[in-house]
Parts: sequence; C-alpha cells; structure tokens
Amino acid sequence: MIRAGANVWVISTGDRRVLVDTGSGVFLKERFPDTGQLGDTFGVNDIRHEDITDIVLTHMHADHIGGLIHTDRSLFQRAKIHVAEAEWAFWTAPALARAVPDDMKPLVALLQTVADLVKDQVVPHQGETDLGDGLSLVPAPGHTLGHSTVRVEDGGARFMILATRSFQGCSSLNIPTSPMRWTPIRPKLRPRAGRCCQSLHLGDRFWGHAFALPGIRHCHGVQR
Repeated sequence: MIRAGANVWVISTGDRRVLVDTGSGVFLKERFPDTGQLGDTFGVNDIRHEDITDIVLTHMHADHIGGLIHTDRSLFQRAKIHVAEAEWAFWTAPALARAVPDDMKPLVALLQTVADLVKDQVVPHQGETDLGDGLSLVPAPGHTLGHSTVRVEDGGARFMILATRSFQGCSSLNIPTSPMRWTPIRPKLRPRAGRCCQSLHLGDRFWGHAFALPGIRHCHGVQR
C-alpha cells in the first residue's frame, strides 16, 4: 500500500506562529483518503487558523499548497505567505496551462486557482531571505524551479526543513537531480547537485519527506 502525504510544521517564535507548507487540503482525498488532515488539527491543539501569522511554502505542488484554501476562500486570511519569486512566477504564468501536456492541465489549473485566491497575501522573495525570529528561506531548486528549504536557528542550534528536496539525495544528499513527473516543464538550467546541502553545517539537524519516520537526521559531516 502506498500512502501519499506531506507533513507540515508549526513554528512558534515570539508572537508569531509560522506554518511551513499546508498539505493537500481536499484535493487529493479521492485518491488518497488519509491526506488533507491539517484542518482537523486546528482547534484541537490550541491553534486556530487566525493564529497563523506567516506561511512559508517550500514549493507549489498540490500536496503543499492545497491546504491554503477551502470552499473558494483563503483559510489563513491573517497570514503573510512567503514563497520564492521564481516558484511563484513559474506556476502562475498564464502561458503555463497552454504549454503543458493535456494530462497535466488539470494540475496546473488547480495550482493557479489556489494561487489566485491567496495572491494578495503573497510575499515573493529572491535568494536567501531572513524572515526574522531565526527563520530563513533558503533556495534549493531541483524538485521544482523555485523549491526552497527553511532554516530555523535558536540559541546556536540549527534545524533545516528540506521538504521534498530530499527526494533527490536521501541520506548523502549529493546525487544529481532527477526529473520529477510532478513538474510539467523541466527548466533548461538544472541546479548543481547537492545545492540543498550547501547550507548544512556539522551538528545541524534536518528533516525531509524522503526519510523514514520521524524523518529527522543529524549532520555528521559535510563535503563541499
């Protein structure tokens, strides 16, 4: 049995509650009934939708942004949505739906519908960006053109949320990137292998979707 899902993170720092990715919402439930459970968390763990001040999107595939909306409205109307400018520009380009194969058109239409409903909340970023309170958005293209990782720093300790970028490298994280079916147009310029690990340091902890639960690894050495 294959289960598909995308874990999300809630980071509390100062007076901010930052959500990293939002899962798939209702959009994949027909194929994968166990997905889209983020909504059940709110109200149970003393977290309300209106408590979320910031959302960081590692990339804009359906299993990471679907939870942004429900019944044609934004679920997190107070939140700023942080995303790499290259990622936002790629997926929201009007010409994209015409350029992809027919079997990918529904996916692109879905992503662009979600993006249109939250566009007024979006804060696009170029390059590595300090988001404040020890959080940084770090470019790690490969899985998608503008894929990002999230670095969390607190008292000298560092934690990296690699998200789906870990699919291209597992534990060594330095094998060449490979085409992913979820990205309909492969950019001509492919990122250098191991790009996501250039920000890792000895002693860092990191997490990614490709790792077995609980998914957290410890960096014992880095080869540049």
